[in-house]
Amino acid sequence: MPLIYDLSSYLPVLVAVAVVATWIISIRIYPVIIYIVQKKNLMDEPDERSSHIKKVPTLGGVGMFLAFSLALMLFGIFVALEEGELVRLISIVAATIILLFLGIKDDLLVLAPKKKFLGQIFAAAIVILATDVRISSFGGIMGIWELHYFGSVIFTLCVFVVIINAFNLTDGIDGLAGSIATLCSAIFGFFFLVNGEMFLSLVSFTLVGALIGFLSHNFSERQKLFMGDSGSLFLGYMLAYQGVCFVEVSASETALYTVPHAPIILLALLSYPMVDSLRVFAVRIYNGKHPFHADRNHIHHRFVDVGYSHMKATFAISISNVLMVGLIWLINDWDPTVQFFTGLFAGMGLYMWVFVVRTNDELLQYSIDNTIQGKTLGANTINPVEILNRKRLRILKQRLKVEATNNSKKKSDSQFRFITDESKREISKAKQSG
Repeated sequence: MPLIYDLSSYLPVLVAVAVVATWIISIRIYPVIIYIVQKKNLMDEPDERSSHIKKVPTLGGVGMFLAFSLALMLFGIFVALEEGELVRLISIVAATIILLFLGIKDDLLVLAPKKKFLGQIFAAAIVILATDVRISSFGGIMGIWELHYFGSVIFTLCVFVVIINAFNLTDGIDGLAGSIATLCSAIFGFFFLVNGEMFLSLVSFTLVGALIGFLSHNFSERQKLFMGDSGSLFLGYMLAYQGVCFVEVSASETALYTVPHAPIILLALLSYPMVDSLRVFAVRIYNGKHPFHADRNHIHHRFVDVGYSHMKATFAISISNVLMVGLIWLINDWDPTVQFFTGLFAGMGLYMWVFVVRTNDELLQYSIDNTIQGKTLGANTINPVEILNRKRLRILKQRLKVEATNNSKKKSDSQFRFITDESKREISKAKQSG
């Protein structure tokens, strides 16, 4: 029997409790996930596309889903949810379970893109058809306003699939996908809160609590955990769901607070995944590759290549995302189509400026080409020998760190001392030659 009935005046307190409660549940679950993954050796192996150099536990999405769904169902027990809200709760959990298993299979084995695509459509259809959650208007973009029911369902299905896949591609460096999801969910949650949407507020802030717990592990060195496809598919789905609800609540005549041109605000919130995906797909098609051919050509990879740490790259992209939302909000009285294209080009500039900056490899090639052509190395170029020595030094330091980790449990003290001393001597030589 529900313990709480009238929550209209306690909703802010309830969502605060939701964040804290989900965070507490999550910090208990994630270490268990890490232990099981390490025990079963279900680790993410580094390859040529990886941004890490050692095995890292994956399946963080399992912990994220468990923390989120357990907390949400507990609140469903203690709070007097209406029948429609119970249907929403059940449909969300059912749909995300499907995506969770798809993600787990893709993390541990290899799942064909076609099967993943069909699973996403099925998961989206569950919520759309069971709860009638759909985008019924374009908001005036390209002069299109109201959509026919069938067209609305098809368009909303496409929105779910596009956002899920775009967000899946965002998970390439530590903290990025989790930070963007936290930012978007917090904004969605605040909007639902001021409109008195109790269930949707709980969905958003419960997800924020699960994400805060995950990010502490994702950025950690000792207890690092990746979300994997199980996490990125789950988060992409939840962001799509919140986004569609955001547009529909804003368009409702009973809404206490509406957002003009809500579909464009939604695009601004999800601008980084959308811009990055469009760019990557365009480059792959231009180079004659399949759009879903995995590579290391994302915007966030470029940030790392020019010298940003994962945390700094995540911070820079997140700030750009906030600026993008602020810009769209400032021009919210413009014509929707003009606002859309202004946001599109502004987003390309905000996120893609990093491609103007040269990486060390590009500077090396530029300097070598100039040297071969007999040109003098100017102040803006770097000596090739200096770059090679710098790269050699960085690689040796990474090797030393990996050796220390791998051999601390397996090697005797004398063997370990010999290995690390040997690496230190090579580093010393690299410094002297540089």
